[in-house]
Amino acid sequence: MNKLLAPESLHWIGVLMCITIVINNLILYNCNVKPKSTHTDVEIDF
Repeated sequence: MNKLLAPESLHWIGVLMCITIVINNLILYNCNVKPKSTHTDVEIDF
C-alpha cells in the first residue's frame, strides 16, 4: 500500500506547497500595495 500511496501523497504535498506559495505571494502583494494591516509594520519596526 505504501508504494501506491507514496506518489499520491507527494503529488498532494506539491499541490499544497504551490497553493501556499501563491497565497503567501498574494498576501505580501496586498500588504505592499494596500498597507492597511499594521501588524506587518509593527513586525518590521521591531
